Amino acid sequence: MEICKPGLYEYQIEAELVHQFMRKGSRAPAYPSIVGGGANACILHYDRNDAEVKDGDLILIDAGCEYKYYASDITRTFPANGTFNPQQKAIYEIVLKAQDAAIEAVQPGAPWDAPHNASVKVITQGLIKLGLIEGTLAKAIKAEAYRDFYMHRVGHWIGIDVHDVSPPEAVFVEGMVVTVEMFGDEETFLLGSREITDDTMQVYSEKSPIGAAVNGSTVGDTVSYEAPNGKQVEVKVLATTPYTG
Repeated sequence: MEICKPGLYEYQIEAELVHQFMRKGSRAPAYPSIVGGGANACILHYDRNDAEVKDGDLILIDAGCEYKYYASDITRTFPANGTFNPQQKAIYEIVLKAQDAAIEAVQPGAPWDAPHNASVKVITQGLIKLGLIEGTLAKAIKAEAYRDFYMHRVGHWIGIDVHDVSPPEAVFVEGMVVTVEMFGDEETFLLGSREITDDTMQVYSEKSPIGAAVNGSTVGDTVSYEAPNGKQVEVKVLATTPYTG
């Protein structure tokens, strides 16, 4: 964050990460570092890191080092120019509250999906408040109305491997370690349902309204779809990421 500014390239920010990892005794990243500015932050597991950072971009960093055979994994999102715009701030505050709720839910004796369920509740409440989805909280969660905006789980097990293994019915016990990695990018989170300020948008899910509209199109095409708030939105297909459920 200290070195980031518009005009740098994503790989220059990545270089600073590697520099700090090795200064502190790590010999390598735990996985390819993700540094995505603007629309690149919308691409799951983006690691080209070759674009110029623009004024007004949000920067998403998903990175971690390996130390003494153990992996780390941290995700953060922040404005390249040091200041959130109003739309970015509104989303960031929802994401921050969801992150806090998820961390609070990581307690010995709690089921493994407690953090994710806590984050879903906060995010859905925030989306309803912003008018991006409609209905009561209970109905919106049951219908998974949040999935067009929040399609990824909140985190994963971590240890010797960055995506460590554990049985799906696991209950937290003392000594277990999990990640809590909330999205904080307005384009990732809102998928075009916000007031559009540009014409590029990442397509995530073939089951989402925008994903259905894009079916059969190619990168560079312009498609229209009905956003969850009822607005007709036109977006340019920037990239596509397969839906993984």
